[in-house]
Amino acid sequence: MAVVKEGGKYFGLHLSTRTVYKWENNRWMPFGGLDVRIPDRRLPYLGHAVAHKRDRGGYYIGVSGFGHLWTYHQGQLQRLDTTFFAGSNFGADRFVYHDTLYSHGGYGFWINHGVLSYFEPRFKEWERSSLSGYTGPVQPYPISGFSGKDKRWVWSVSAFPDVGVHELFVPNGLVYELNLRAKSMEPAGHVRPAVWRLLGEPIAAWDSVVLVAGKKGALLVDMAKNEVRRVPPEVFSGASLTPMDDWGAGCVALDDTLEIFTLKDRVRSRIMAHDRWALRDLWNQSEPLGAFIEPIWLNGLKRNFWLPLLTAIVAAGAWWMGKQKKDPIQGAEPFVHALDLYERRLLVPLLLADQAKKWTSYELDAALQIQDKTWENQRKIRKTTLNDLNDKALQFLDVSPLISEERDLEDRREKRYFVSDNAVAWKKELIDLLHTQHSPA
Repeated sequence: MAVVKEGGKYFGLHLSTRTVYKWENNRWMPFGGLDVRIPDRRLPYLGHAVAHKRDRGGYYIGVSGFGHLWTYHQGQLQRLDTTFFAGSNFGADRFVYHDTLYSHGGYGFWINHGVLSYFEPRFKEWERSSLSGYTGPVQPYPISGFSGKDKRWVWSVSAFPDVGVHELFVPNGLVYELNLRAKSMEPAGHVRPAVWRLLGEPIAAWDSVVLVAGKKGALLVDMAKNEVRRVPPEVFSGASLTPMDDWGAGCVALDDTLEIFTLKDRVRSRIMAHDRWALRDLWNQSEPLGAFIEPIWLNGLKRNFWLPLLTAIVAAGAWWMGKQKKDPIQGAEPFVHALDLYERRLLVPLLLADQAKKWTSYELDAALQIQDKTWENQRKIRKTTLNDLNDKALQFLDVSPLISEERDLEDRREKRYFVSDNAVAWKKELIDLLHTQHSPA
């Protein structure tokens, strides 16, 4: 739901239901209708409308991923565009510059891109703007804000699209500066590693400041000052620190003030709490964490001098320790003793199954008991467990590999897993030991 403020009152614009809500008595109350003239089949996809304040008064109302655009002023919603094609810019960075709404990057049809477009009211269409310099993909849902009068920093901390496409969006820590006057985009620096580890999803944005979810408390990133601050956890205690959802719960930045609407009682007509924090007050009571980005030359110096030196020291130490270390005792018993909980969970059913059985990744997840984890964590645990089993089998049993894999004949994207013929001679002894020895805690 897009939230706007006019005449000191708060209104929520719900395009999907063509309804205006007004904030009264700690809840969103139906206030009127919206003149949304588009096919009904498109309405369900307009649930995440966003309002962008115009320089000349009123708001742009639009939805990421669609070309449809409205203006809202003094209670009136007016369609601006004649767009038929919905576009491929889900998760794009949308912002107002000189009263013009811009859309930068995004994704669609499994592809992310770096297209910069703007809405041209004369033609009632989105026009593409040519860029020089870096024109590659701009990752979706970025942390972005104005770093100067005509300049904007853009960087994405991670991937937020649905499972299945997020592998396309892998951030590398490089922040780009979009120069809107020169229509160019160049690297500005790298996010400091200490800050990168704390950053999460962007929640709300002012002109140059972005409120970001953090792993140890919410963060404020000021692009113009190149500074990061951590908001004390007690400040937002019990508040809904999320972007605005379809029904008016979450955060929105209006007139340098953070407005947070928190659902308190769903049963009693969705009673909510409304809290307000001035940006200046939030900034002053937050803990300074230093710069957001560091210059490229400094990052390069670290990478080209300190890391090779550190790598050489570590390699020398590892070589010396390897020279001092005796060969490990080999055999089935030390192999079983070296297994962790995940490795035991996976190995036992594989050994007990028929030798001809080929296991799918879903069956491995069930054996590992990790179905409740995210797809990405399932993949990491499954891959790590298989690799560690094969490494330990080579170390203690002189068997390589213990678990083999092959492409599925019907779906080449999938793999099948099975106990290799090299390990057949060890199966009985391993099964006996696994059933007699206690599992690790």
